[in-house]
Amino acid sequence: MASWVAPPNPVLGVALGGEAHAYPVHVMDYHQIVNDTLDGKPVVVAYDPLAGVPRAFDARVDGRTLHFGVSGLLYNHNFLLYDRETSSLWLQFTGEALAGPLAGKRLAPLRVRQERWSTWRSRHPETRVLERPFPKQIDYRYTPFKAYIIQDSTLFPVKAKDERFHAKEVVCGVVVDGKARAYLGSRVTAAGGEVDDDFAGRKLHVAYDSEEAVFMWEVPDDVEVVEAYWLAWKAFHPDTSVWSPPGAE
Repeated sequence: MASWVAPPNPVLGVALGGEAHAYPVHVMDYHQIVNDTLDGKPVVVAYDPLAGVPRAFDARVDGRTLHFGVSGLLYNHNFLLYDRETSSLWLQFTGEALAGPLAGKRLAPLRVRQERWSTWRSRHPETRVLERPFPKQIDYRYTPFKAYIIQDSTLFPVKAKDERFHAKEVVCGVVVDGKARAYLGSRVTAAGGEVDDDFAGRKLHVAYDSEEAVFMWEVPDDVEVVEAYWLAWKAFHPDTSVWSPPGAE
């Protein structure tokens, strides 16, 4: 099964009904969008390498199935999708249509995990894996954004900034009843790699593997989880709190 994907390589995992699919991040780095079907339902899985954001959505709006592509446009350092049926532009971070005939509509989010291939496979042994579309032309084992990731800067305008942290610091962000909190990889690592927190009345468990740069989390079903670079999380959640160990500032 997908022998070209090494056990520690990160994948985006989506499970719906009794079916699970894995999308290797290094493939998504190059192609960014997959129109797929899970449990008989149309879905779109999108990865923004500039914002570090994996998202998955139900691809139906008002009973109509949409098919998506990359528009080449950005808003708040996040790329815009377009649907081929109406050419409306959709924000990848939120799933909201910003322009076009479907402006104001929102795609229903699906839970997506970004974790080691070995971890996802242990969760879902029967998972299917996205194949490389061009295995001979592109070396999918490596990200083309290696230099970008280490740069402490933004390339495009954002609505909110906080320079206390590296722009590409990885964040596991949660939203509960409109309140946002960021769990930074560096802070979770400093706390021993695992955090148990009580946020907005919800019990959350967040772990971070600093060697593979992946989060592992367990949260209630009503908690929204979005992983992102700090620059993107702050841009979309300017009032976010940042988790700190008890007693720290």
